[in-house]
Amino acid sequence: IVTTDPSLWPHGEGRLPEIEYAHYVYRRQGRECRACGDVVRLAEEAGRKLYWCPTCQG
Repeated sequence: IVTTDPSLWPHGEGRLPEIEYAHYVYRRQGRECRACGDVVRLAEEAGRKLYWCPTCQG
């Protein structure tokens, strides 16, 4: 599932992004949220990793 705005992709619109640019928060703990710039958080629940942005999803 690709979740970022195509205009944010380094290849431009109409092409699939490299995995590094495919998500706003997934696997970006400690790095900036692509939507707002806040720091992405990570928690585990029932053995699953949960990534979220406290500003966008708080």
